[in-house]
Amino acid sequence: MVERGVIGVDVTGVGFGNISIRISNRKEFIITGSQTGHLKRLSHNDLSLVTEYSITGNFVRCSGLSKASSEALTHAAIYNHSPQYGSVIHIHSHRIWKLAKETYPVTNPTAEYGTSELALSVEMTKKKIDDNKSEHLAPIIILGGHPDGIIIFETNLDLAGSETIKLIDSYR
Repeated sequence: MVERGVIGVDVTGVGFGNISIRISNRKEFIITGSQTGHLKRLSHNDLSLVTEYSITGNFVRCSGLSKASSEALTHAAIYNHSPQYGSVIHIHSHRIWKLAKETYPVTNPTAEYGTSELALSVEMTKKKIDDNKSEHLAPIIILGGHPDGIIIFETNLDLAGSETIKLIDSYR
């Protein structure tokens, strides 16, 4: 994802994008740490274990040497009521974000980056995807109030990565 430029660091030095995996069928998950987008290889020191969260309370408890990404609640919104999802990838691409709004579900455009409002909007949007399985919607959500932000979720990291690569390649 770093090599494809959808996870990384911008010109001002601010990292963007993150990845998480659920631990078994529990609500706990491991997420890349805040400001680790510039790293091509991560160590256990660059990860955080989210052990507890409240989307409505805007609260995340985690452990590890790295602080959990500020988008941890957005990842939690996918895991919260959906034991079938085991991985979330949050990428940034202005081109895909702009063009894919016509194809994929979009969260509330007033729900901004890193807020419980965005996490709640993701949760509602994901529920629509789950309820409309007959329409074969891809597990992709465009973050309407988080310019450039897109999340991809699947049953495991390999499938989430494959969906992400397919999405990137389809908007070259």
